[in-house]
Amino acid sequence: SDGLNLPIEEGDYGLTEVREGAGYVKHAYFSKRGKLKGEYFSINTPVELYPFGARYVDLEIDVICRPGEKPVISDREELAVLVKKGVISNLLERKAVETAEDLVRKMG
Repeated sequence: SDGLNLPIEEGDYGLTEVREGAGYVKHAYFSKRGKLKGEYFSINTPVELYPFGARYVDLEIDVICRPGEKPVISDREELAVLVKKGVISNLLERKAVETAEDLVRKMG
């Protein structure tokens, strides 16, 4: 499944949770019987909700959590590339890392 590097089996499904103002989007993946296979949180700019959907910028860095394992931060390098290319500021990079570290603390 996406972001978790787990095999996708027939009947698996995902739920994406988007909250206005949140600095992340939560993706949870389940087997067809409803057993949680894993979660990942993509860190982004604060979510803006509109009648047609949600708007935010994915900041590449993610927090991955598989059942029975401690949550881990992934894709820090991709976040650093955004800064090097001038796509985002150092301030936004720091905020993204803080958001990821905060999620790890809360889930750990």
